[in-house]
Amino acid sequence: MPTRTLTADRCSSAEPNGWVQICELDINTLYCDDDTMSPDDDRNESQILMNSVKHTSRLIEYPQDYICKLKQSFEEAGFVDTRVKTVKEPIGPWPKYGRLKKIGTLALILWEAFYGTYGKEILKRDEIPHDVVDTDFSAALVILYNKNYHLYNVYYNVCGRKPVDQELGKEITVD
Repeated sequence: MPTRTLTADRCSSAEPNGWVQICELDINTLYCDDDTMSPDDDRNESQILMNSVKHTSRLIEYPQDYICKLKQSFEEAGFVDTRVKTVKEPIGPWPKYGRLKKIGTLALILWEAFYGTYGKEILKRDEIPHDVVDTDFSAALVILYNKNYHLYNVYYNVCGRKPVDQELGKEITVD
């Protein structure tokens, strides 16, 4: 997280007994439960995209490795009744059911729009050859648009309640 104190800041801003919620998408890995694509599959250009996204997030000082530590961050900041809920977010139009198909299609459009604009430009500034960035991105999109590959991300929803007698403004550090 850019300031490393976001959770503590939110705790100090919350009313006693008030709830704070942070929702984040784990962009470190694309998952697949049904073996339509394994992480070490030769066709998994989408993992090249994920590695590029991780590299990009480090370049803009917004590393994604803090997501798995959000609950710990909430507790260190003084929140109680901390809960974590994870939801699988499909990427692409592969789900059978209408609502999930729409979510997957929208997720794919957002991935393409965000990474296709910001991500590629950041990587190109990092002295990675333009043709390599463009080729990797195009290959990953072919995989993501293929309905035969059932890929998804994990969406984290972390919430906690500020206790009545909470000491405000406690700083935290997320490694």
